[in-house]
Amino acid sequence: AMNMHEELVSVMCRLPTEILCHIFIHCLPHTSYTLPNSKSPPMLLTRICRHWRDVATDMPSLWCRLSMNINRATGRNWRQAVFCYDSWLKRTRGRPLSLEIMCIKND
Repeated sequence: AMNMHEELVSVMCRLPTEILCHIFIHCLPHTSYTLPNSKSPPMLLTRICRHWRDVATDMPSLWCRLSMNINRATGRNWRQAVFCYDSWLKRTRGRPLSLEIMCIKND
């Protein structure tokens, strides 16, 4: 079973860039905005293998819809949140950005 898994991963990592681009677009959530999350696309796609990371980070269209949670960015891990948002925005490479800013007031 382990050999079959390794073979499947190897085949998936060797898919041509053009096919991966189409697959990646269809992997995006169907919502209009994306919260940065390492366990969901597009960030998850960068964790599969080096080839997938290179393709995903070179596709500005994957990164042009962003939801920012201001409360999360100003919490204890604000530096990590700022780094994450900065990296995300750089990947848009100047393309138009659709941005949602959430600020939930805690009473």
